[in-house]
Amino acid sequence: MKRLAKVDLSRKMGSKKATERLDAATLRLLHLRLLLGGQLGDHRIGPPLCVVFEGWDASGKGGAIKRLVSPLDPRHVR
Repeated sequence: MKRLAKVDLSRKMGSKKATERLDAATLRLLHLRLLLGGQLGDHRIGPPLCVVFEGWDASGKGGAIKRLVSPLDPRHVR
C-alpha cells in the first residue's frame, strides 16, 4: 500500500505549529546544505542534497518547496 493511502485526513495542525515546524525544517535544510556544500566544517565540497516531496495534486507542494528553499543560496539550488 502506498504511504499516501495511509494518511489520516481527519488530523489537523494549527497554523502556529505548522509555522514552527516549517521554520525548523527550513533551518535544518539550510544547515545540511551549508554542511554538504563545504561552507561549514572542513570546507570540503560534499555530496548534493535531494529533497523529495510526495502529495496529491494541488496540495501545496509548490508553495512548500518555495518556502523551504527561499533562504538558500540560489547558486546551489535547482
